[in-house]
Amino acid sequence: MSTVLTDRTLSYMNINQKFADKEALLNYINGVFSCGADYVEINSGLLELLDGEDLSEKYILQICSVKDIKLCVDHKFAYVSIPADLSVFFDKLSVFQNIIAEVQSDKYSIISELLDHKEHDHFRNVSMIRLTGLLSSDEADMKALLGWCRFNFHQPIDICPLNTMLSGSSDALDAFNCDADAVSLSFGRNHYYTSFEDFLINRQIMRRSVMTPESIAALCNASLAFMKLFCTIPSGMERLAIKDGPTPSPVYDIEKGLAFRPFKPGRRKLPDNENIIERQIRTIGLEREIEDAIIDMLKKTNYSFYQNIIKRNFID
Repeated sequence: MSTVLTDRTLSYMNINQKFADKEALLNYINGVFSCGADYVEINSGLLELLDGEDLSEKYILQICSVKDIKLCVDHKFAYVSIPADLSVFFDKLSVFQNIIAEVQSDKYSIISELLDHKEHDHFRNVSMIRLTGLLSSDEADMKALLGWCRFNFHQPIDICPLNTMLSGSSDALDAFNCDADAVSLSFGRNHYYTSFEDFLINRQIMRRSVMTPESIAALCNASLAFMKLFCTIPSGMERLAIKDGPTPSPVYDIEKGLAFRPFKPGRRKLPDNENIIERQIRTIGLEREIEDAIIDMLKKTNYSFYQNIIKRNFID
């Protein structure tokens, strides 16, 4: 079974208004499709730019408000994604659109939440269930979760792994390897959602195969289109292009009052090859300049005595 891939970047990132014309937007969308995405998820703010485009085959609308629900009457999308907590709208919305019910959870509570949703009749009108969060610790956990979902639900399961614990890429690969019906990612971003390009690169690494020239060209073209549209380097490519670049800015979830600060591991400083005398002097608590001056004085005044003390190893 083939796993469907969705890019969510356009559903939450603000595009650069200076370059936000239809051509730049379509260049990015087509670039993501060339990388292997089957769907792109957008917000309602992009509908004006996409006027005249067929949205019924490969576009998903993210619903964030009642106003967005009204748009579903006038436009046809492949799917609309809506939080499961707004299930009161499912019955009427399903008349016009295929619904993706998004359930935000974690590996400890996901089953109880899904059982709770299953009890509601309006959940039967859902076309796909998207599970968003930290859902597994390894491939065995992911396989067990998907097996349970398939036994209890008839709808396809979409896995959207978050990267708040820097495990998003491996979780996405676990879902892909366990034949999840769909995996949702985000090209160019790695702060909250999982990077699409990281997933593509790591998938090839885990397959122990090199990327084809066509795949590399597609990644480069999509990255260039991303840079023009958002005026920033895609995070997955940034680690390849800028070895010691600055830490990206935090991402804010205003509704929940949370700030997601990306972790940037610093280069580990190798310890100095200090000898016993130097270590002992460092423990006195003097200023670093004074400590260095004492060590230099010992070396200059009687270097042989200094070396003999070190060899005898009587201070530790």
